[in-house]
Amino acid sequence: MTAPGAATGSGRGALHHAAQRGVVRMLYDPGFAEGVRRAPAESGLPAAVAALLCTIDPRALGADPLRRRRTLGTLCEELKASAVMALDEGRSLALLEGFFGAPEFHAAVEEEAPLVLALAAYLRALCRTGRLRTPQLPDVIALEEMQARARREAGPVAARAAGSWPAAVRLAPGVLHRRLGGDVLEVVARVDELLFEQALLPGMALADDVPRLRLPAPDPARPPLSLLAVPLASGLSLVPIDDELAAIAAPLSAAGALGADPLLARAAALGLPRERARALVLELLDDEVLEAVAP
Repeated sequence: MTAPGAATGSGRGALHHAAQRGVVRMLYDPGFAEGVRRAPAESGLPAAVAALLCTIDPRALGADPLRRRRTLGTLCEELKASAVMALDEGRSLALLEGFFGAPEFHAAVEEEAPLVLALAAYLRALCRTGRLRTPQLPDVIALEEMQARARREAGPVAARAAGSWPAAVRLAPGVLHRRLGGDVLEVVARVDELLFEQALLPGMALADDVPRLRLPAPDPARPPLSLLAVPLASGLSLVPIDDELAAIAAPLSAAGALGADPLLARAAALGLPRERARALVLELLDDEVLEAVAP
């Protein structure tokens, strides 16, 4: 096997690109950077990449001490409620900054995936392992991750021939469905209230008697909430939907594309009469919430 960059221009380009990703990881994770310098063979990087990275002056990597916090601040604009709830429970900025040393961060850099989705995955992992235990937090993460994904996955919707019944359908690009706890929107509203109060006076959060986050008590008897995230030209719409629409959206969310007739059968199994389901499918196609696709 030829080492990356040893023979061809494309190989050299691949080596350069891999090295760029490695530099990003080193800039944000001092532990990873130290590991590359001390034991390049154990860094998990190709030998040629590790050799290049070992030539970097460590002082250059630390030239911007606020890089991680600036980036974290940008990412948390889309995961605002999740971040506030994590900080309120953990009382530790290091808990959030730990993202830059986590597998989710490193995988996202290597795969060139959106960091905001990687941060959501990191927060989910903190909940799953018990480091964060606020009961409503997983649903808030899911809500904000859904919105972040919808913004990135939005795209043009394939036109449907007028009056035709499609062979198969799927949720339109960027349209996402989630079934979450019934209090999830109220929880997010409480976070927004806290942030509004704290913005009234510079430095208010430093005071011992500052208002704290007051979440509603979890209510297991409260019905869950079905939500659609729908990208629009003007932005993103978050729409609570009833059981009828959920009977169409939920099977598509789980399966991706479905034959239109099998979708009607699944909706019927969820209690939606076939003719009503057919009318809703046509209406959602016209509204570009669904998209007709080849079977």
